[in-house]
Amino acid sequence: MFGTSAGNTAGTRHWKLLKIRSLFLVLSPECTPYSNIQNLNMRTPMGKAKVEAARRRGDVHLMFCVTLARRQMDGGRYFVYEHPKSAVSWDNPNVAKLASTPGVMRTELDQCEFGLVSEDELGKAPAKKPTSLLTNSVEVDRMMSVKCQGGHRHVHLMSGRARAAAHYPAKCCRALCKGMKRQAKVDASGMLSTLIMAGWHDEVGEVSHVPEPWKKYWDDISGKELKPDLVRAAPVPRRRSSR
Repeated sequence: MFGTSAGNTAGTRHWKLLKIRSLFLVLSPECTPYSNIQNLNMRTPMGKAKVEAARRRGDVHLMFCVTLARRQMDGGRYFVYEHPKSAVSWDNPNVAKLASTPGVMRTELDQCEFGLVSEDELGKAPAKKPTSLLTNSVEVDRMMSVKCQGGHRHVHLMSGRARAAAHYPAKCCRALCKGMKRQAKVDASGMLSTLIMAGWHDEVGEVSHVPEPWKKYWDDISGKELKPDLVRAAPVPRRRSSR
């Protein structure tokens, strides 16, 4: 996971991120300019101008994140893009186009189910914080698609509580890493993840697998695509033992 604050999208940091070829890339751009709370600041001409200027800067950052996501897909790798479900950034043309790309799934989750807690005048309680993800990983989609089951009240993230709830709960991070690990294992087995849906959940069987004849390979140095049959036929290099 890499920090992609607006100040990091230029110069050396920009090119370092473009060169990274990790299996997964998690993108979580700043959401403050796109929060519905900002609508309160747009009631005056000066406030509206500030919000619109912040969103113009944010749009450049969103485009950078979309570029990284597409590079991941073009390289046969995975990405996870996260923003609050209610953020107006989902209406950004670049983000909307990414969401409509074949193979990209929009995952809905409520962070109260992952242990997010806040505090109000009534005390501590779960904070729902509905969140949306875009990902091209079936296993991440499966692990993270958890909605509130009820049975508890929610603390509303107002009056400065939203900033304190900006961190991912530990349970959320573990679930995301578990989904990544499952995807890596599926890929290593040369199979393709396929959901078996039964109503709202996949309780009949977690994952079924079908052959993956379309798997592609790229040279790490030149970036050129390699012939799959030659790659599979190549011997696995043995590590030399060091003394």
